Amino acid sequence: MEQYDENSTVIQDQHFHGPKDNFYNTTVENIRYAEASFLGVNFTNVVLNHVVFDSCYLQDCKFTNILSSKTFFRNSTLIRPYFSDTDIYEYRSVPISAG
Repeated sequence: MEQYDENSTVIQDQHFHGPKDNFYNTTVENIRYAEASFLGVNFTNVVLNHVVFDSCYLQDCKFTNILSSKTFFRNSTLIRPYFSDTDIYEYRSVPISAG
């Protein structure tokens, strides 16, 4: 567990590689993905609440119909991302590498 600096919410640390062709369609809260690889993952009809993608690699991922709060991509690489009907904007990337 790690204390998230920007508020007092305790978040769960997730370190893993290789979620491929997964489908997320639920609320994701209080998670920090660190050095994780996401390949062809679809995030559809999802609420992302206090989620940090820290030094992650995301390739061919789709973000559709997303509502987010305090969700950031820090030092992450996004290759061919698709965003539609989402409130994830460029300012949420700190800094970002895009391909």
